[in-house]
Order: sequence, then structure tokens, then C-alpha cells
Amino acid sequence: MKKVSVIVTCWNKVHFMVFCGMATINSIRIYTDPKDYELIVMQTGMDLWDGHETLGLKDIKDDTIYIKRPLEQDQGNSADMNEGAKLAHGEYLVFIENDVILHENWLPNMLYYLEHDLADVVVPTQYRATWETMKEWKDKSMEEGIENGLQDAGMLMIRKDKFEQAGGWNEKIKQIYMWKAFVNRLNKIGARIITTQKVFMSHITGISYWWQYMFDSEHYGEVTAQENKDIEEDK
Repeated sequence: MKKVSVIVTCWNKVHFMVFCGMATINSIRIYTDPKDYELIVMQTGMDLWDGHETLGLKDIKDDTIYIKRPLEQDQGNSADMNEGAKLAHGEYLVFIENDVILHENWLPNMLYYLEHDLADVVVPTQYRATWETMKEWKDKSMEEGIENGLQDAGMLMIRKDKFEQAGGWNEKIKQIYMWKAFVNRLNKIGARIITTQKVFMSHITGISYWWQYMFDSEHYGEVTAQENKDIEEDK
């Protein structure tokens, strides 16, 4: 059984979101040894694969779990992540949204903190970095790379038992504040959360949220207000 289950959620309303999702999945495949993880793709909306063979996704491995549903059956990212977790076989879960690009050594470096019992949840750093900063981080030890606090994620790794203890993602919070709501649940169970400079990712940040803000701003405002209320009730 593979130790890590990587769960990618893709909300594909328009074509640019499809391309973002394909870039996310390709970065996983390029920088991760296939023997080290299983891939679970939770897709809502436009198909990631149809007509895009040239981008390297046609030869997806047969053991990839690929769940597709039309946009009118959208259940929200939180529910997709929970569904993906139920399908996962790994001891550790990685949740990734389709606006994240990963880089070399991301998996072994994140796994280090959990296997050495330094954390229950690990999040890559998202600070803007210069070439000099990246060199400085690379020279640090794994322990020296730990940062205090948690940045709004887009990606994290968590022990499966801690995920289950927290009750998973709050499915009332479908998208905009889902990470904030999940961190609240983790804090309630006393989970040890760290951010590390030893894993760096590129995060486009909220591609689906900003699409809604630009083209349906009134609905976006209503959802934002309701999700804030739901988070307070879940504390």
C-alpha cells in the first residue's frame, strides 16, 4: 500500500481552470516518484483530459482514482475533499487545489516532519522569494526551515488519523473560506500545524473564487457572509 494519498480538486467552470488543473497534476507527476503516492482527482465541470492529449495527461496511470461530475452537480470543494479522503488508502493525505504548482522534493520534505513526529499538519511556504532567499532556504536543515503560524494554504499534508479526528472539511463551507474553516477544526483538536521553508510551491491563489467575484460579485458577497457565519457556528 502506498504511504501517501494525493487528492486534487478541480472546479472547471471555464477553459483556463482546466489548464490550471492540468498544470497542477503535471507538476505532481514530474516531481514525484509514482511508487510513493496514489493520485485521486475530484473533478467538477469541464473534462481535464478530453482533447488535451498533447499536455501529457492521456497516459494517466490506470491506478489513478478519477471522479467526475457535471457542474450542475457541484457539491463544493470541501465535500470533494472529504469524498477523496474516503477513497484514500494512504496513512498520510495531501490536499491540493487546482491552482498550485509543486517543485522538486516536495513530497519527501513534507513527509519528513510527519515521520519524525514534528507535526501533524504541514503546509509549504508561500512567501514571495528572491533567488537569494531560495538559496538560503535550501541550505537550512529541515528543523531550521520550520516557520511559526499558518499561511492560507491551497495545499497541505496531514496524518489521516488527525484528519478523521477533526471531522474532515466543513461541507457547509463550499469554497471561499474552506481553509480557514478547516484550520479552526484542527485547532479544536490541538493538531500541531507548521509551515516549512523546505517546501516551496507556486500558488495562483483562488482562481475559482476570483472568477466568481468578477462575474457574479453579488452572489460572491452573499456566500462570503454566510460562510463567515457558518465558521463561527463551527468553533
